[in-house]
Amino acid sequence: MAVALVSTTIYNDCSGLCRGVKNMRFSLFGNFGFVLVLMCWTVVCATLPVASVDARSEKKNKVSSKKPLPRMVPIVMPAAKPAPSQKALPSINFEKLESGSRSGIVSFDTVLVNQKSIWDRLLTRHRVKGVEKTSPIVDFEKETVLGVFAGQKPSAGYSVEILQIYRTNLGAKVVYKINSPPPGTKAAEAMTQPYELVKIPKLRGPVEFFVDKSSH
Repeated sequence: MAVALVSTTIYNDCSGLCRGVKNMRFSLFGNFGFVLVLMCWTVVCATLPVASVDARSEKKNKVSSKKPLPRMVPIVMPAAKPAPSQKALPSINFEKLESGSRSGIVSFDTVLVNQKSIWDRLLTRHRVKGVEKTSPIVDFEKETVLGVFAGQKPSAGYSVEILQIYRTNLGAKVVYKINSPPPGTKAAEAMTQPYELVKIPKLRGPVEFFVDKSSH
């Protein structure tokens, strides 16, 4: 009886110990699984924000890496200013010395005379034998002679006319024209050499001669 009682007690103790060990094993495994799940969740939660931040940062970098289009700024051109009108050149009064249709100078020429010696040589070339003319009086201390010789023409009816003389910064500008016989006019068939000589106040400097476009 006593032996049976001891055996029963030992069996009960062993059964309780086994159940305790079993329960402890399940408890350990349960706690370990909970800890494992908690650790995994912590890692996932810690990784997701970083990934999302990295994604947002990468997207922002892609957007910022694109160069913005240049801003179109309208270009306003300044209004063109009208060309300033050329100031009228001051005119020079002149006096006609001589004009005609007979001259010994048979080629076109323009002359500027400031000395008596040059004037005398010009008159020698200019005078035609058989045509008597009084030499114009010129005071070369105070005056200058200008002239245009049109050269040889095939008939009468041609003439030279000095229209205007302007003073320039350096000298003077002479505007002249050579007149032709009017259309339909029957002019005498004779060689002529039209010319005109004028004098102006003493001029020192170059002179330019310009033919008037209305010449006919």
